[in-house]
Amino acid sequence: MNFKITIFFILAILSTSCLTGCSSDDDIEDIFMGKTWYMSGGKLNGADFTKDQVSSLYVNKDSYWIVFGKGTFSGKLSAGTSFNGRWEANGSSRALKIEITSSLNCEETPLDANIFRVLKNANRYSGDSNILEIFSDDNSYINMGAAK
Repeated sequence: MNFKITIFFILAILSTSCLTGCSSDDDIEDIFMGKTWYMSGGKLNGADFTKDQVSSLYVNKDSYWIVFGKGTFSGKLSAGTSFNGRWEANGSSRALKIEITSSLNCEETPLDANIFRVLKNANRYSGDSNILEIFSDDNSYINMGAAK
């Protein structure tokens, strides 16, 4: 009888540790940090990026990227449009706040201006350590792929 009780308690402890060890929260560091995120498309004001807009994201390897560090980030839109600032994400609600602290003139191209607006007004994210979407509202977001 003692053997059955002992086995029951061992199984109960193992079950409890399995349930408490799981979490539905995203691992923010794994998703955002340790890689360069290259912009690959998205939706602006309800319209998908055009073929020309997507093509322009790939013209120069040193453009349209963002790198997240611990609480800070830096990025680049088209040539000569670097930016940086602070960011904060919540792994359970997937809320995202991006505060751009550098001055940036991104009015040279409509694509830069729209991407900048999405980043500046970001309120949530979706994705994992390979693909990331940053949303400013339901009609505007940026898709990104990770390069390690």
